[in-house]
Amino acid sequence: MKEMALDPGFGLSSNHQGRLHGIARKLDSQGRLSKDALKIIIKNRHFHLFVPVEYGGMDLPLVQGMQIIESYARIEGNLGWLVQIGAGGGVFAAYMDADTAYRFLGDPSCVIAGSDFVGGFGEWEEGGFRVTGTWGYASGAGYATAFTGNIRIKNSDGEDEIRAVIVPSHQVEIIRNWNAMGMRATDSHSFRMENVFVPYNQLFSLDPADLRTSTRTTHLPFELYARALFMPVLTGIAYRYAQLIQDYLNIRKIGEETTGYQEFKRLWRMIDSGRRLLYDTVEQFEDNTSGSIVHQGSVNEQFRSICLKITRDLLNGMDNCHWMVGMKGVMMDDPLNIAYRNFKTVMAHRLLRP
Repeated sequence: MKEMALDPGFGLSSNHQGRLHGIARKLDSQGRLSKDALKIIIKNRHFHLFVPVEYGGMDLPLVQGMQIIESYARIEGNLGWLVQIGAGGGVFAAYMDADTAYRFLGDPSCVIAGSDFVGGFGEWEEGGFRVTGTWGYASGAGYATAFTGNIRIKNSDGEDEIRAVIVPSHQVEIIRNWNAMGMRATDSHSFRMENVFVPYNQLFSLDPADLRTSTRTTHLPFELYARALFMPVLTGIAYRYAQLIQDYLNIRKIGEETTGYQEFKRLWRMIDSGRRLLYDTVEQFEDNTSGSIVHQGSVNEQFRSICLKITRDLLNGMDNCHWMVGMKGVMMDDPLNIAYRNFKTVMAHRLLRP
């Protein structure tokens, strides 16, 4: 199987890769990210891939950040998901005032967990709002230093308005209710706030009109940006799954003339073509729209269709391979089963569903 290259510019050292491979074997059974893995991500500043440079971030091109995310997902899906969630939230700093951005994202150890649901409401109080609400699926909740969530408030005209809030982790209560079939180490728990005072400068919006600092990614529609970070998690997991299938074929001495081997080759072609389509498309978006806010409707729909096609193709390829491995594929502690469950859990996200 020919290796598909990843951009090595900001990748992981061989030492860090080796340590993560060792950690990866226990992630599903332990159901949490180890402190050692967290230290590696922080040391490489990979939660800060898209934080503006003026706040200590890397502000990478989107494709380069996607390649780093995929490199983690090739090791283990939980790692890829947690890096992309933490890194994805880093762009919020571009929409905050400088003091707030420095406070919550000005250090490599800062990482955001949160939700895009409108899960709460805020009542105006001098200098800010009293916030109450509950939000779900906040990946990284176990180690996040800050949480974000959307709330409904009344503006000066008395009309409802949606704003995001950011608060330090000690102001939220984590509800440990993540019990999915896969991605079990992502700590994607719910959280709540009860009558928490949030200063006005900790409210922000992703409306292009509220942008404070331009970065390499802020000219893209946020939904496109989010999908672009989810997809290399899927391609990375599929890559790892294909490696495991190849190991299975070699151990069982299943020859190239068999149906099983042909299904493996088909999956590999789908991974290769899907990656090329994904990265080529994102590069085109970056090249064609650099420096300006693109029209969201048509671009989002175009990219959504591409992501659904890639996801569907990978799922079909993995399903056909999984069918042939028999009981090995249903054992919960088998790496093939873990990768399969992780893939199906990621694709359940609303941005990856038809």
